[in-house]
Amino acid sequence: MSTSTRHAANGPGASASIADERRAQLRAAKRAQRIRERQAGRTHLQLTLPADLAERLRVAQRITGFEGLLGEVLDTWVVRVDEYPALADLAWSLTDRFLTIDDARGLYERNWRHVDQAGLSDAERALIHRLSGDELLDD
Repeated sequence: MSTSTRHAANGPGASASIADERRAQLRAAKRAQRIRERQAGRTHLQLTLPADLAERLRVAQRITGFEGLLGEVLDTWVVRVDEYPALADLAWSLTDRFLTIDDARGLYERNWRHVDQAGLSDAERALIHRLSGDELLDD
């Protein structure tokens, strides 16, 4: 006897059983999808944005290369701590992998006396220059 036939034979509560089975199937499928996305290094992010901005973002994500373009914009405003050894040393007590440019500038400014300026890489020097101009590097 098939599942639907068995439920039909069970009377009025049968449709509730079918609905329960369907909900369980959907939960299992969604769980499997989240696992696949996590394994692929992807995550779901829910943002609360003004409606107009959210709609523009939803449309923009269809642009070929959107993720790269978004990455370029974020690179302007967000710094990956582990790419800059001196910054990583200054941020030793922080758990965040990324800092806003304002937070990174603040860390450098407050702790500049601890930075080995001679040991800075060219990339880190360029970051510091971008964050503070020549204000810190001229000291």
